[in-house]
Amino acid sequence: MDSYTVTANPDGATCTITGASGSCVVRGLINGYTYSFTATATNSAGTSQPSPPSNSVTLHLTPIDIYYFSLGGPAFLGDPTGWEVDNLRFGGAYRNYSRGTIYWSPTTYSHLNQGAIRSAYAAQGWENGPLGYPTSDEVGPIRGGGVYQSFQGGAIYWSPATGAHVNAGAIRSAYVAQGSENGLLGYPAGNEVKGLRDGGAYQLFQGGAIYWSPATGAHVNAGAIRSAYAAQGWENGLLGYPTGNEVKGLRDGGAYQLFQGGAIYWSPATGAHVNKGAIRDAYAAQGWENGELGYPTSNEYSVCCGGAAQDFQGGRITWTPTGGTSITRR
Repeated sequence: MDSYTVTANPDGATCTITGASGSCVVRGLINGYTYSFTATATNSAGTSQPSPPSNSVTLHLTPIDIYYFSLGGPAFLGDPTGWEVDNLRFGGAYRNYSRGTIYWSPTTYSHLNQGAIRSAYAAQGWENGPLGYPTSDEVGPIRGGGVYQSFQGGAIYWSPATGAHVNAGAIRSAYVAQGSENGLLGYPAGNEVKGLRDGGAYQLFQGGAIYWSPATGAHVNAGAIRSAYAAQGWENGLLGYPTGNEVKGLRDGGAYQLFQGGAIYWSPATGAHVNKGAIRDAYAAQGWENGELGYPTSNEYSVCCGGAAQDFQGGRITWTPTGGTSITRR
């Protein structure tokens, strides 16, 4: 035989099998209708009479089935590799196909999950993990050829340079506020790291990091100020966590960022330096970078008798336990 043609009754929709055996999909059938099927065989001698009708069957497509065929069915996702699995968390279901999985729940509907994002989703515990169900298909390509997928509890981003990483919670809100992958941070370069000092967490990105703690919220830390923060021991150092994002556009193109234990100031002329404690109070009284002292040109350093000093563009602030703070101008 050269081919077989299967015809649905009623409606007359057909599909064709080329060769002596195989399978095909009759498209255009209506969910809830009852159908029977006949087959004809074709070879060089012609086409046979239709076979006797098959037993009648009522078409019962699930939302996952309907979405599967809307995506292109076997041509797009390949054949199913198992039966639909239902009775999942919150009444959801999924079905695996040779090139991905479709998830469905009553509140999120049907969405495709595949590739590297699917692997990252698996590592989070599928729908039982903190991400819950997908709320979108993959979105992309975006900047640099990347993609992302949204979930009930966050998102997974993937790019050729960074791989796939989860972005969720307060850190995600701060990331979105920076323009997501199109902002200065670029793509996530790792998953969120939890269990830090005082219950905090951070996530690395191509262009910096976002730190979060219950006391301070989520804030971006990047560039030269981040390097100075690293030199102080990150959140475990005297500065603790950032309490705000970097503030730019200061005098002479400078910037600063506040932390629990002080601040880091940066300008093109002076670089980045920590400013804290009693010396910071004296600096404030002089008008910060807008005063005669300008920007710090060094970190705080020890001087005689248990004191400390810090150099500025316009002079020096010195502190001692017995004398308090004094300013020496240039």
